[in-house]
Amino acid sequence: MRSGIARTSTMNLAVTVAVLLAFAAMGSVVIKLPEIVQKNHSPVEKAALAGAGELSKIVVNTSSCGFVSLADHEAAGRGTLAKDGYPLPVRGINSLIGTARLSLIVADKLDQSLMEEFAEQDLKLALSAKDELLECLRKSLSKDGEATDCNGAPVSPYKSAMEAYREAGGKSKQLSLSLGSLQGGSSTSTPVPNPEHMAPVGSGLQESGFYRAFVNIPYKDISFVFGGLGRETTLVNGKQWRAEIADLSYQFPTIVKVETGKENENACAQPGAPEAELPSPGALTMTFPDGPVPEIKHPGDCYRNESLNSADNDTTDLLTASGGDYPIDGGSHMAELPWPLTGTRSNESPANVWRLALHDWIRRAGPGANIGSIVAMQDIELDRPKPSKIMWTAPLQRGQTYSSIEPISSGIVHIFEFDREGYVSYRSKLVAPYPLYASSQGQLYCESFGAIKYSDIGLQAIMIPLSPRAKRLTMRAAWDVYIRDEVRRPGTVDGGKHAGQPVAMPVLAMEAKAPYICTDLTVPPLILPASFEGGGGAAEEPAADGESVDQGKGLGKGAGSGLVGLSGRQEMGYLPLVSPQSDFGEAMSPPPPFVRPMPFGNGRRPFSRASGTAVDIKFRRQIDVTELNGFTSSGYIGITGEN
Repeated sequence: MRSGIARTSTMNLAVTVAVLLAFAAMGSVVIKLPEIVQKNHSPVEKAALAGAGELSKIVVNTSSCGFVSLADHEAAGRGTLAKDGYPLPVRGINSLIGTARLSLIVADKLDQSLMEEFAEQDLKLALSAKDELLECLRKSLSKDGEATDCNGAPVSPYKSAMEAYREAGGKSKQLSLSLGSLQGGSSTSTPVPNPEHMAPVGSGLQESGFYRAFVNIPYKDISFVFGGLGRETTLVNGKQWRAEIADLSYQFPTIVKVETGKENENACAQPGAPEAELPSPGALTMTFPDGPVPEIKHPGDCYRNESLNSADNDTTDLLTASGGDYPIDGGSHMAELPWPLTGTRSNESPANVWRLALHDWIRRAGPGANIGSIVAMQDIELDRPKPSKIMWTAPLQRGQTYSSIEPISSGIVHIFEFDREGYVSYRSKLVAPYPLYASSQGQLYCESFGAIKYSDIGLQAIMIPLSPRAKRLTMRAAWDVYIRDEVRRPGTVDGGKHAGQPVAMPVLAMEAKAPYICTDLTVPPLILPASFEGGGGAAEEPAADGESVDQGKGLGKGAGSGLVGLSGRQEMGYLPLVSPQSDFGEAMSPPPPFVRPMPFGNGRRPFSRASGTAVDIKFRRQIDVTELNGFTSSGYIGITGEN
């Protein structure tokens, strides 16, 4: 264990200790639950149990949070298929509210006010989904009311209640079912923050490590109210039932009251559902195909670095794939993506976009994520690649055999994942520039050119043995940044074909790469305008066409709203030795291999138990190839070896 982060070699020890501590803590706590009638149920009590039991099965597809219910449901329902053919998980409203509260706490501990805003927005979205669900639940309680479960099968709480009532000998011809809350609170199955000492919840606001329902549990003056929900459906004390609880910022009624029309003949029940196995949250990855960046020594440097916090209208684009996964789906293209807090185009720094991606990754872990582990993760020292150098081997010109050029830095990817106990684990692997990754339809993609300028890495000149004379390329002291947030927009309404679920990243998994690699791709060629803009800044190195480039600042100007890459031919690279200055390899010949976000098939989602990538930040070092091309131009290292 290092700085609160569980590495894979010590993760099991951390989990074991956490479980033992949890049991030790529970031994001194008195468990309080709503009053439960164990046997000799009356007809109306059986009706209440049946009606409440059906409520927790109902699933609603929302635009704000995807598929929701009173309880979490695993990703296995035929009625929750994404456009990629795989089923989606169903999130319980309590889980969404608890996750928003945890995200607010984490943002506060990290002293990140923007992430606090994201958490508050998540709460608003969860409450919007709650209202949609409650509307459906209330309608389902009527005599002819009906809803659907995760398989798309009909669910009728009223009919189930009436059947149970009559089977038990009930005589009334009609029942009345309504939703309410319990005065004085009730139980939930949503865990309080872990570890508790980082965000204590008072004894009157929790029961045995789980939030209480129908009471306000604020954090930083933000109200959080949970609905009553247990691991099983139970009868509760009807004298506590209220249509509304006074002085709450919002209502979340989940208690079913059944009345027969006769005086004092009623019963109340709280819904319940067993704990669901939710999919793996997915990995947060930091990818350095060109070797370590001196300015990024810890994960938290991605939002603390001064250069990354600088917003530049010309160099940063916030985009989303439309019409499919870009660029591997026919007809797909990139479109402008509004900033989520404003709903409009916004000039955001790479650091702010990464704050959003980090928040979304934490959100994937749910209310049980370990706060201390997340906070400690930000300051863990990143591994260095071993070996530190590899021989750059590539064809110098089209049709030539591979040549050994010069040793260059080894690429490395840093992988952070949540284990089942909510702890963050860390590992790293060597990585090459290829294969490239598609952008998921409907999710977030950000590109920022020259995001880190005047890097401490300095300049490196490499002579390329061309005929009739050797020419120089220069590895600049400038880094471009690409951010993918594949879990930004959950659900089928706005989340695209994968509905905001983690996608393939072969370096994460042990399985063969074959199902994921796409090579039969024709990337649209780069169209060069008749005129183009070259680089700016202080002159350091004259270009063949009379322009100059500040090699510390580098080149980079966004192509404009909804467009990928740079303006003009300055991103051309020098094929096949140096790829274009783009994360999608436009104009690369032959086209580069891409990773399919999902393998072909159906059934259980491939990354339900193994990690796919949820969010990724990639740093690419600019290479000046002006002398090779005869005009101002940049690119990236592409091919690094024959394999």
